[in-house]
Amino acid sequence: MRADGIVRLVIGVAEVDDLGVDTPEGIIVGEVSYKGHRFPAEIIAHCVWLYHRFPLSLREVEELMLVRGVIVSYETIRQWCAKFGPVTPAGCAAANPDPATSGISTRCS
Repeated sequence: MRADGIVRLVIGVAEVDDLGVDTPEGIIVGEVSYKGHRFPAEIIAHCVWLYHRFPLSLREVEELMLVRGVIVSYETIRQWCAKFGPVTPAGCAAANPDPATSGISTRCS
C-alpha cells in the first residue's frame, strides 16, 4: 500500500495459472483508491475478496472479520462490495467459472 491510500492490485502466480495465463510476474489489474475510508485498505480489500471469492453471505464475512478482531457491520461490507467489487480481480465473474457448469461439485449438501 502506498502512502496516499492507493493499492495496486496484482494477481499472484498461482491465480494466474488457474486463469490459464502464463505470466510469472503477475498481472497488474489496476489501482483502487481507499482514501477517506475508516478502515485500512487491507481490511477493505480482504472483506471484498472473501465475499466475491467464496460462497459467503455478508453476515458470514462480518463474523469472519469479528473472529479476527475487526468490528465491521455487514452493511459496511455490502457498500464496499458494491463500490470495490467490480474492479477487483475476485469480483470479475469471468475469472471465476461457475461451479454448476463445470460438472464438479465443491460443496457438500
